[in-house]
Amino acid sequence: MQLTNPINRYGVTPQFLHWLTVILVLTAWTLGTFGDDLPKGAARDAGLFVHISAGLLILTALIMRLAWRVVEPPPPPEPNEFGRWLGAFADPAARLAHYTLYALLIAAPIAGIVAQFARGNALPLLDSPRYRHPGYAIEPLPIM
Repeated sequence: MQLTNPINRYGVTPQFLHWLTVILVLTAWTLGTFGDDLPKGAARDAGLFVHISAGLLILTALIMRLAWRVVEPPPPPEPNEFGRWLGAFADPAARLAHYTLYALLIAAPIAGIVAQFARGNALPLLDSPRYRHPGYAIEPLPIM
């Protein structure tokens, strides 16, 4: 098991970050789509909390992926039939699709954060103190 990228494939670290991102996106999408179907009260609040936390973790995983990509360059693309069919357009098309996915992974959580702040709601940061938009003060943690 190699953490860094070997010459011809991705290592364990980028693969883990990839699949973590997939799971978080599926979780956030599912709760964002079907969260209103949860019963009102604690179940819906928990669903919203998990949805927001997944979005924040997507941003964190994306930052880690981009940092890893700078430190460990990705392996070269494998030749395949699709690439031979597209010819010179294969590499630019793949790059465009890749950058578009990164842009969506940034835009969706940021849109959710902006929507939370626009409603005047707090942004729960994984059960840490709740942060509001800059017009509000930070709420202290409850003392038990």
